[in-house]
Amino acid sequence: MDDRRNVVISSTSPATADVSPVCLRGGGADSSMRLVFRPELVDNKTNEEAAVHGVFTYQKRRTSEPWEDVQSIQLNELKAGEGVRLKLRASELLQLYKALGALYDQYAADGIRSGDRRYVLVDARSEAGDLLDAATAASSPESVRVVIEWLNAQDPDLVARYFRARGDTVAKLDSALGVARLENFIERANLLLNRKHSVIP
Repeated sequence: MDDRRNVVISSTSPATADVSPVCLRGGGADSSMRLVFRPELVDNKTNEEAAVHGVFTYQKRRTSEPWEDVQSIQLNELKAGEGVRLKLRASELLQLYKALGALYDQYAADGIRSGDRRYVLVDARSEAGDLLDAATAASSPESVRVVIEWLNAQDPDLVARYFRARGDTVAKLDSALGVARLENFIERANLLLNRKHSVIP
C-alpha cells in the first residue's frame, strides 16, 4: 500500500483534529524540498459537509532531519502589483482530490474521535477496481470478502460497476476463491447487479 495513504489523525479538541500532511511534490529520500497540503478536520456545526480545512506549505530539510516549514509570505503585506502563484500539476491535483475524498468519507464514518488514530485513506469512488484487483491478486478469499463488504457499504453500485466492466474478473476470482467457492461467489456477486442494497456476507 502506498505510504502516502497512511495517515495519523490526532484530535486537538472535541471539534478539531490535525491530519498528517499530504505530500504533493518532492519529499523523496533524496529530496530537500517538498510541497504539502496540511489538512485539519473540523466539526462544522453550520455545514456538516464542510469538514476539512487546509493550508498549502513548502517544507525543507537537511539530510536525515525533520521537515521544517519555509517562511511564508504574509498576503496582507503584499503591495500593489505583487502576487503569489501556486501552480499544481494534474497528477498533484488528482492526488489531492483523492486524499480529500477519503478524508470526507472518514469524517462521515467516524467524525472526530479523541486521541491519535492511524488510517489508510482510500477514495472508494475512484479506487474500487484497484482495491478489488489487489484483493484478488492476493489469492485470499477473506480479503476479497472484506473489500467487497466495505465497498458495498460505501456505495452498492461500486461493486456492480466493477463486475460489469472487468471481463477477466471470473478468471481472477477462480484463483483467489478456489473452484469450490466460485459458483457460490458468482451467484452472490450477481445479486449486486440486480439488488442495489445487497451485502455479501
